[in-house]
Amino acid sequence: MRISIQPGRLERAVEGARDAHDPPLDGLVAAAALGFLSACWPLGPAVASNPLVTARGRRALLAASAASGCELVSVSADYVAAQPPGGASARREAILLSRVVDWASQVGARRVSLSIDAWPEGPRALRERLEPALDTAAESGTVLALRSSAGAEVLRALIAELGHPMLQASFDPARAAIDGRSATRELDELGPALCEVRLIDCDAAGVPCPLGSGVAGWSDLVPALAARRFSGDLVLCDDGGPDPRFSALRALNFIRVGVSRASQASEHVGDAA
Repeated sequence: MRISIQPGRLERAVEGARDAHDPPLDGLVAAAALGFLSACWPLGPAVASNPLVTARGRRALLAASAASGCELVSVSADYVAAQPPGGASARREAILLSRVVDWASQVGARRVSLSIDAWPEGPRALRERLEPALDTAAESGTVLALRSSAGAEVLRALIAELGHPMLQASFDPARAAIDGRSATRELDELGPALCEVRLIDCDAAGVPCPLGSGVAGWSDLVPALAARRFSGDLVLCDDGGPDPRFSALRALNFIRVGVSRASQASEHVGDAA
């Protein structure tokens, strides 16, 4: 499994007034300096000023990624997906999402992730909303990773009914825990459809907290992911707290230690057998 980060969560430590969903290019440098070798680039409210949306900006992103050694592996389109559906606005947002998929492929990102919670229910309505993006995804080989607070069973069934090869699942274990669902059971439910897990934790009231200290159950999740040979991305996308860089380092080390322990435990089991 690969550990990625949304660079914007780091930049607020330097530029407090900047929207964390629209990070500057040097966010990739900051991520690499902390040990993150891959990143999920967010497309936030300031769409027009995001480097992803212009050819010049995309060239700059590619250059920054190459110079820093931090690979752009995905793009977060949560802001685009959160726009209220209906009429011409829904069509515009569907076209914008298709463009995001194209832009993502141009900077080397192989996945676009988004929450579908704000979208109309039912596979037919969802298919209409996703159709332009899915056409582009098929042409570019880009995966659309869908996330839903309705739970893994609902999301897996929806992806299966839509039946498109470029549709996979993104999972938020903190959200599942708050809603009273077992995160490890959700992993089993999603199975091979799962390509992304959000590195985020919170207390029972939903207040963000350091990874591993909340209700998400990361101490059990890390070995569970290792046991399932999860080969997707763990994406650090929390709000960073008062010291975003320290919390990012802490989260990175927490996951690395957990993976190492899970690997050692697996070796001991193999030796005993």
